[in-house]
Amino acid sequence: DPKMSLGNLYGAACRLQGRDVTVLCATEAVEDGAAVAMPLPDLAVWAASSAGHLGEMDIPVCTRILLVGADNDDAGDKAFERLVERLQDRDGLVIIRARPVLKDWNEDLLKLGPQAVAARIRSFYQHLVQERIAA
Repeated sequence: DPKMSLGNLYGAACRLQGRDVTVLCATEAVEDGAAVAMPLPDLAVWAASSAGHLGEMDIPVCTRILLVGADNDDAGDKAFERLVERLQDRDGLVIIRARPVLKDWNEDLLKLGPQAVAARIRSFYQHLVQERIAA
């Protein structure tokens, strides 16, 4: 049975941590967001309530690097594609598919550990931050 949500949640997110959303990691669910947030306390992390809601998430205009931590499945692929479609014309925004190694970030945290999750997430964006600082 598919998961169901009550009410109008399109565009909404659970803001788990971070005030500075210049670099923002958006995940498909709260447990995935918590799995990313725990080893990376300085990273802004927002969680949608589902893959469909991730694809419709409202991203702040001040965000410059958006890490999309969708699951490794068809729904995650579609959520990423939808976000790219919606945000492709936004100047100055880099959108990166931050794929977990396993099914999702929660499974990565449980099976690979917090250091592995932190290193993998950083690998997606750290070079961009360093390039912008050097420029």
